[in-house]
Amino acid sequence: MTQAVALGRWISTAGPRPVTPRRVLRKPDLPAAAAVIGVPLPARLRTAADVPAIHRPWCLALAAGLLRVEDGAVSAGPALTRWPPADADVLSAWLSGLTACSAVEAGLDPHEQDEAAGDVLVLLRVLQDEHVPAGQALVHALRVRARDLYDEFGLDGSFGWRADEGPLTRAAARLASFGAVSGNDMLTGGSVITPLGRWAAGRLRTMLAGPGEDLSAAELIAYLAECAEDDRFEHAWDWLDAQPGPEDAARRLLVAGASMEPRLRWIATYAVELLGEDALPVWRDMVQVPGIGPHARFALYEMEAGPEPSEAEWLWLAVESAARALAESGPDEAITVLWDCLPAQQLTADDLDHRVTMARASDHPSAGSLAQTITDHVASAGLGSLSVHLCLQLKVTLKHWRPPIWRTVLMPATATLPALHRVIQILYGWDGDHLHAFRVRRATYSDPSFKLEEAGDETPVRVRDALAAGGGKIVYEYDFGAGWAHEVALQRKLPRDPVAVYPVCTKFSGDSPVEYPEEETWYSDDAGESSLAEPGRAGPGSFDLATVNGKLAALDGR
Repeated sequence: MTQAVALGRWISTAGPRPVTPRRVLRKPDLPAAAAVIGVPLPARLRTAADVPAIHRPWCLALAAGLLRVEDGAVSAGPALTRWPPADADVLSAWLSGLTACSAVEAGLDPHEQDEAAGDVLVLLRVLQDEHVPAGQALVHALRVRARDLYDEFGLDGSFGWRADEGPLTRAAARLASFGAVSGNDMLTGGSVITPLGRWAAGRLRTMLAGPGEDLSAAELIAYLAECAEDDRFEHAWDWLDAQPGPEDAARRLLVAGASMEPRLRWIATYAVELLGEDALPVWRDMVQVPGIGPHARFALYEMEAGPEPSEAEWLWLAVESAARALAESGPDEAITVLWDCLPAQQLTADDLDHRVTMARASDHPSAGSLAQTITDHVASAGLGSLSVHLCLQLKVTLKHWRPPIWRTVLMPATATLPALHRVIQILYGWDGDHLHAFRVRRATYSDPSFKLEEAGDETPVRVRDALAAGGGKIVYEYDFGAGWAHEVALQRKLPRDPVAVYPVCTKFSGDSPVEYPEEETWYSDDAGESSLAEPGRAGPGSFDLATVNGKLAALDGR
């Protein structure tokens, strides 16, 4: 953990450094990184991932939010500005780093946290036994534990039943470097689980099992904060369904969340919102409770069961949202949230000062620290680096089509995936009658009302973050039957013109294909003669840049 913090502070001082497509440091930066954390470098190496002494604290720093990779470079993460956090958050960061590192070293995708957690749990469970076997008996014990894990949670271990010693040796070394075991020689019985390892085994067991009915409201909130965002809905309902009644569950959650930090309070209100009108009496009881009252006002207003929140309450909620964004994503996202929530006249330095002054005037307990963090960030990073002052130049190409059909569009750097969906619909003249999805490596995002299986909610995802996670490219698919697949590639970031209208299409190649090629499409030539278009292709001149930009200008491009 100390090494991970040191890496974060080094990057914070040295400035962003380029990384490889595998999100690790490039070779020229390795000597400096090794010196920062006090480890030697081997004489020959191919990549930073080949040096566990650097790669493990690196994975931990990324998982804990001490570092952040975006646009092919690593910079200081949001967690660094408030380090060290509370003890519980330190432990949570440590465990996230352990599972993330285990996923990478076991050849899993970094996002496959459950599988990685299962691998770690298998090893720790065996080491918790009173008599730890050695040699092939150890391999057999791991196989048994892996089968138990599959029966209990449906998880496959990645190495638990292998006979070769390499994965076990590396796993033991990894657990030892994280302090979960003492000693590296697991095959000869030389590894002993530590108190930290026992805590990790219990925590992983709880995380994989899901929230039990005996969890307190505060424990549930903490659990939901740690689990993957896509799993929160299911886990929240598991706990809610096990409670005596919806009103009791809602009251316990809101009372617990009232005194928590904004990130956790938001999770508490999210869980209560799942109860819908069953929670109305509790929301009404909470409108005067400090810390939760504005949330209650908003919930009642959304359900048309109460008046609109006052200006002071709207301001409180804006600061709450920005403080949550600061904790989860850093100061740039906090500024973006303030930009979305608070009114101002134009994109200028004075405009940001105006919003920060408004936030500071709120009676929200985080108002002062939020305003100061934003002020400090702008002073060090510069106004020009802020997302609210940038736009993205995107090339949207219709895949599998010859000759190529593409459009170049400028969008605000703060735009979300739903905004990009609307833009692509206009760029290609699609009628919007079909489902769509964004593919970001192995992750899928879509409109939550579609309820696509294994698809995350696209609503809060910003285009810049999706592109960063996708290595600069993502895929937008429209009409799963026809399979209109579009590659969206980031070409560059540009200063945002404060008087320009976004989004705007600047270049294009090729006419859009006919969305329903089985239907006859007629067009008229310059002489007024009507002809039947070639199946699967649009008539000449069908893409009109001025018309398209007129439609784009009518959108809210955020």
